Amino acid sequence: MCFLDESGSLAKVSGRLLRLETLQIQNLKLPLDGDGGNILDLFVNCPSLKSAKIVTEGGEVTSQAFQLPWAQLEELHMEIPCGLPAAFCTSLVSLTIAYVWHEPWNRHSTVPVALEQLETLQLLPPHSDLRTLLLIPFRYLTLPKLHTLTLESELFEISWHHNDFLQFMDRSQCPIKKIQFTLGMLVVQDPGVEIPAFLEALPNLEDLHIEIDDWGGSDLSNALFRSLHALPVMTPVLPCLQTLSITFDSNPVDYQVLLISIASRRTHLGDFVQPLKLFSLSSTSYEYHNRMTQEIYGTFLALRDEGLRLILDEGLKPFIESE
Repeated sequence: MCFLDESGSLAKVSGRLLRLETLQIQNLKLPLDGDGGNILDLFVNCPSLKSAKIVTEGGEVTSQAFQLPWAQLEELHMEIPCGLPAAFCTSLVSLTIAYVWHEPWNRHSTVPVALEQLETLQLLPPHSDLRTLLLIPFRYLTLPKLHTLTLESELFEISWHHNDFLQFMDRSQCPIKKIQFTLGMLVVQDPGVEIPAFLEALPNLEDLHIEIDDWGGSDLSNALFRSLHALPVMTPVLPCLQTLSITFDSNPVDYQVLLISIASRRTHLGDFVQPLKLFSLSSTSYEYHNRMTQEIYGTFLALRDEGLRLILDEGLKPFIESE
């Protein structure tokens, strides 16, 4: 472990970090170049380095001035105002990234970059007015082994890039098994069309976790609930889904539509469809109109008695519960 508290100490460790495997730099001040040199120049020749987390404080930098042994990194967490030199990150297995929109991802080519080993992708919110570009990696990356996708932007409104995502899935053919959305507000132009298409593109998905503070009314939630309905005469969307977790705000929820969809994923399923094993429902607001009726709640309890692992927030249950 090495602590650098003065720029003058850079020379003392330069070239001596041969066994360094994990690098973490918090609150790195930009610009990088100063009287003591660029601190990141220390890590260009670290043959054992496999994991790096770098978070900057303000400012901007070009990727050309930002040097790391990209090709050997397996885990990378970047919150830096520059583009990712994705073409050099050939060994990445896990990528967490924000601040990717101050310069193009792929300056010299319009062909998406393939990260053949990447399995986990987490997209963090940009701290800028260009927050609609949270999803820009779908346009510039091909990830054939991706199995876990996380989108996290609790403070901002995010616009869903429907066509970019479908094209990403078509060229990647990746076996995504887990998706987690933690968003302040998700804007979907045509929920009735885009939500079913989104789910149909995920035939391997096993775990779906959606937490949205503001669903923008009931169109988005109802489109999701209806799309999950499994009919016995056809293979439903998400045939491998086993865990479903939903958190909503104060917008009205059609519990009847939700109940029918959840119940349909427990019985009369085809040979190639997994039954839902866990369902969790919670709310950020416990207003009276969001509570279930006794009948709806009782039916959910019946599903629990039949083997469904059920997690319901207390604030969603009826005021008077019958055992």
